[in-house]
Amino acid sequence: MSLKAKYFTLIILLHVALTVLLYLFLQDNKWWFVLSELFILISLTISIRLFKTINYPFQLLKSGKDTMSEEDFTIKFNETGTKELDDLIVVYNRMIDQLRKEKTRTEEQSYFLEDLIENSPLGMLIMDYDRKIVIANQKVKQILEDGDLINKQLETIDHPLAAEIAKMEIFQEQIIAIDGLHKYKCKLHQLIHKGFPRQFVIIEELTSDLLEAEKQAYGKVIRMMSHEVNNSMGAVNSILQNVSDFALSEEEDQEYRDYLEIAIERNRKLGKFTDNFAEFIRLAKPLLVKIDLNALLEQLVDYLKLSAGERSIEIDLRTYPEPILVTVDKIQMEQVISNILKNAFEAIGSNGAVRITTQPEKPQLVIADNGEGISDEEASQIFTPFFSTKPDGQGIGLMLIRDILNNHQAEYRLYTDQGDGWTKFEVGF
Repeated sequence: MSLKAKYFTLIILLHVALTVLLYLFLQDNKWWFVLSELFILISLTISIRLFKTINYPFQLLKSGKDTMSEEDFTIKFNETGTKELDDLIVVYNRMIDQLRKEKTRTEEQSYFLEDLIENSPLGMLIMDYDRKIVIANQKVKQILEDGDLINKQLETIDHPLAAEIAKMEIFQEQIIAIDGLHKYKCKLHQLIHKGFPRQFVIIEELTSDLLEAEKQAYGKVIRMMSHEVNNSMGAVNSILQNVSDFALSEEEDQEYRDYLEIAIERNRKLGKFTDNFAEFIRLAKPLLVKIDLNALLEQLVDYLKLSAGERSIEIDLRTYPEPILVTVDKIQMEQVISNILKNAFEAIGSNGAVRITTQPEKPQLVIADNGEGISDEEASQIFTPFFSTKPDGQGIGLMLIRDILNNHQAEYRLYTDQGDGWTKFEVGF
């Protein structure tokens, strides 16, 4: 039973009892009985008004409770003129003002943090107590190539980086390389929220920074090496040639002349070797023009058919029937595709096939061969400077391909498909 019901039940019972008693004592005196009944009505009126006065603070507390439950901190109460009530109203209004300021400040901070996380150059994942993702910013969606990460666990995301992060220990920091090209610095941290641990992941993409740092480092070394080698080789070859032409008579053993020719030829190859590196670091910025990718492929295939025929390699060109227009540097792209095809020929050796396909979506180019393929370990290093799977390889070809494609802001990947066993170089423009 509510307080109001209890109060009015008590008041009614008291006044009914008083009415009955007055009737019994004053039933013979009509005027006194009427006056007593008038007194009872006045008492009842005063009791009702007194209840309203007493009950007002409770109504105030109830309204305040409802307001705070709904988080509506804009409603305030006016003073009534009663000192006790006015003191309570002043305290309540002051509290409401403070709560409104705190709510506004908290909302502003929340919006600021949400905007900061969403526009951060770092990928961020925040998980709940069950390790399900509740917050994922735009950068991490781009990195993991998944626009719908909410309510997923890392183990269920179909991306090699997510699989590697899922294996990390709490508070661990690790640099993870994907596809032998993309590198990410990943941190897995944990905090206590409401008494329970929650994890969050920070992903920093290092690919472009590392590539630029690598290029600056080996570029300086190559320039110094090329300068010293060319200066030395020119002088040495001149001396060796003079010895061969003038110091040795016709009657002397031809064997000495042959040795000198071998030394001169080796010096020339060494000079050519350093020139290749020097040419690589002087790669010009692309001069972009719009070309038909299919027409470029047909032209290059015609050019390389003779080389493929000598190795008994079949080139299967499956271009999209309609022209595929891409904006590239035509000369540099010819160099990229030629190097990819030559690498495919060398991977096959002889008696194999190369399949070339194009798709208009994105657009995309795929060059596949049925050669020996590359292992997972080789795939993780394939675009590392000076790395080569060939015994006499210099690792320049793939470095050149990498830099040209990076300058074109193209997406690319080299791997051996475990399903069909073909090694595929995919390029998305």
